[in-house]
Amino acid sequence: MLIVLDQIDAETTAILRAPMAMPHGAALQVISLEHVLGGGDALRLTLSLALSDEARTGAVADWLWDRLEDAAPLVVKIGGTRARVAEAAALAWLIDRARGEG
Repeated sequence: MLIVLDQIDAETTAILRAPMAMPHGAALQVISLEHVLGGGDALRLTLSLALSDEARTGAVADWLWDRLEDAAPLVVKIGGTRARVAEAAALAWLIDRARGEG
């Protein structure tokens, strides 16, 4: 599933681009990084999140939120749903929804 993070700062982007261990059954890869026109230093980061059937959505959302929370609230698009996210539970809901669409 694709995750698009709008108006994200360079520090958070660097954290997400660094190699790191993920929860069991999950993989995350940066697809693109773009400057947002008229957004100053803001960036748009597109990620690909792959989850196996064994991956627990809550664990993945908590892991991802640990890396994003300093930039919150964020405008996030996961699958076909775009929302302002300010907590890990909202991120988990978006991931669950996108898993159901697939």
